[in-house]
Amino acid sequence: MKSKGACKNDEEEQCKTLIELAVNLESILDGKRVKEIQWPKECLIVSIKRGEKEIIPKGEVRIKAGDYIVVLCEASYEREIKYALGELCYKNIEF
Repeated sequence: MKSKGACKNDEEEQCKTLIELAVNLESILDGKRVKEIQWPKECLIVSIKRGEKEIIPKGEVRIKAGDYIVVLCEASYEREIKYALGELCYKNIEF
């Protein structure tokens, strides 16, 4: 799991963070289409890395084990987003 942050100073500081997580074999995401997943509210799916390719995460794209999901979120939500995405990427039990 990687994180990379950036802040923009305007009237109020807006810090954003990119989070990258690997999709494990038989996790909740493995084999599902992007549109079939209930993603955390406070994040934006930016890309899916598959080997040397970077895929735009349109609804019909199927996620596979070994892919890396890249999401953008506000830094203040980073911990919650990492936890929620970890549940999707690493566990194989749907609740």
